[in-house]
Formats: sequence, C-alpha cells, structure tokens
Amino acid sequence: IHVHSRYLDQSGTLDTSRLDLIGRMGGSWYTRASGESLFQMAKPTKNTAIGVEGLPSSVINSKILTGNNLGRLGNSDQLPDESTVVEWKKNKQISPLLQHPDAVKQLHLLARNMLESGQTQQALLTLVVADKLE
Repeated sequence: IHVHSRYLDQSGTLDTSRLDLIGRMGGSWYTRASGESLFQMAKPTKNTAIGVEGLPSSVINSKILTGNNLGRLGNSDQLPDESTVVEWKKNKQISPLLQHPDAVKQLHLLARNMLESGQTQQALLTLVVADKLE
C-alpha cells in the first residue's frame, strides 16, 4: 500500500489516530473510527480470551458500559473464581458501594472508571460482584 507520511509516527509506523477511518456496519450503516472510539488492547498470547459472550449477561446488557469497555473485559482469560470475588467485596472501594440503594449502578460506574484507567481485572471483579447482587 501507499501511505502519505502525515499518517506515520516518528518511527515510520502507521498511526491510526491520524486517520479518519470508516467502518461498514451492514446495510446502509457506517461508523467513524476515530478520536475517543479508538483504543489499544493487549491480546492474550497463550490463552484464549473468554470473549464478550463469556461475560455475565448483566455486564453485556449494561446501560453504563460501552462497547469498548466490553471488548476489554472480553479479552480476559477467565472470570474470577468465587473466593476472589468474596475477598474483593471487602475492598475499600467496593464495600461501601454494596450498601448503596443503587449498588449495581454504582458498581458499574466504578468498573467503567477502572477500565478507562487500565484496571481491567479489577473492573471485571467489580462487575461480577454487581452481577451477584442482581
């Protein structure tokens, strides 16, 4: 392919954040893949990820999490085990939220913030805690 130099970073690698990419969704629908919708995610090298379909349905159907958030969570190797979830409920960020009248929503908001700051496993734990409240 031929790429104009303005789309390359200092090392000569394609910088997708400089492109105005368009993706076909199906039918007459398209999406723009630029700005805040672009994100990087490390791929597991040895294990197969659980995928979005491996997440609890309450997480998949969250009104708070974005598609990008779900993609990050689906890249996890596995769901946390029960003992880890029980221990996580004692966390100083989680424990007070369990008493909140809208605990599930608050936990989803916290998980979204965790995902946005790169704390994927903590976010997944938080969402599994929320799932068990429903």
